[in-house]
Amino acid sequence: TKKAAELEVLRGKIRELQAGLAAARGQMSSERRELQRVETEIGATVQALRELKADSKRQQERLKELAVEKKRLDADLARQRDALRGQVRAAYATGRQERLKILLNQQDPDTISRILRYHGYFQKARTEQIRCVETNLRRLAAVAREAEQARGRLAAVQKEQQARKLALEA
Repeated sequence: TKKAAELEVLRGKIRELQAGLAAARGQMSSERRELQRVETEIGATVQALRELKADSKRQQERLKELAVEKKRLDADLARQRDALRGQVRAAYATGRQERLKILLNQQDPDTISRILRYHGYFQKARTEQIRCVETNLRRLAAVAREAEQARGRLAAVQKEQQARKLALEA
């Protein structure tokens, strides 16, 4: 009976230990699942950071391209303005009533016709140059808008990167 009681006490301890072991295994399994979840989350965050870094690099490259294009457009615009400035000066120097003066000059009709044709060509060229200036001004404005948008996207990407890094460190 004493041995039976001791045996029963030992069986009780064994049951307690088995229950403790089962609880520990359950806890370990729960912690293992939590570890897998955290590792998966870290992996996703690291991948997102890589993508954000690549996006940031693309935005920076686009900003560089836009800066080069802006510089080229500025140079084109300066050349076109200089050319137009010279033409306007020349037109002013010859007078405002140039066509009328030529017609009233009573020169040879063929000479007058040829001169008027030249003036027509010059006027067409000036008009085309003005259109080019307007086109370049519109393109310059578009480049400036696109650069501003790219800077905004870059700032958003950098903010997202920072948030992801902080989340990863937490």
